[in-house]
Amino acid sequence: MPSPLPSDEADAVRASVLGARYWWDEPGDQGALCYHTENHQALFHSAEIAAGTLFPDVVFAGSGLAGRAAVDHGAARFRRWAALRARWGWSEWLSNTYTQHNVLALCSIVDGSDDADLREVATSLLDILFVEIAANSWRGILGSTHGRAYVPGLLDGSTDGATTLLWLTTGLGVMADTASVGGSPSRPARIGRRPPSPTSPARRPRRRRPGSVRASTS
Repeated sequence: MPSPLPSDEADAVRASVLGARYWWDEPGDQGALCYHTENHQALFHSAEIAAGTLFPDVVFAGSGLAGRAAVDHGAARFRRWAALRARWGWSEWLSNTYTQHNVLALCSIVDGSDDADLREVATSLLDILFVEIAANSWRGILGSTHGRAYVPGLLDGSTDGATTLLWLTTGLGVMADTASVGGSPSRPARIGRRPPSPTSPARRPRRRRPGSVRASTS
């Protein structure tokens, strides 16, 4: 199928995909790339699978593997990542900042992998993630403890990616971070999903400024 991009842009994208550094044991400059956190690992493994699927007969510069072998390489690493999640849970549990990145990686595998077993593993993890999010949210806000979080999302839950996931799956929440969630057509888990109640509208929480909460002196 012809590329919708101009030829020079299509060539640049192709070169970027084939020359990318998909893991830290591959040659090249790491730069600002992060490989050691939970969500980044899933993103890199799913990216290698997607890239190898797209270019099955082309050799990748970093690993020296042809696309089909790169798929197997990325899939093996993803299976190990998934096995650790199944055994120990999430290190970035219920993160209002990074859960959506895990969803993006998992949806990439569900939508793009040719391996039915691998798709099932990714689907199972998505089901777990969405049930956990739904069980720990209130009116579109993931108000639980977070294994990883940043101040802006803690001050205003309507700006983080978790509320976008809730908006997509329950109708509550705010469409705040579509860039991280991506445009995957994967159907999220529907366990316990109900249409939003008229008495429980999506709400934007009030921003509380640091220092505005005063302890009682009585």
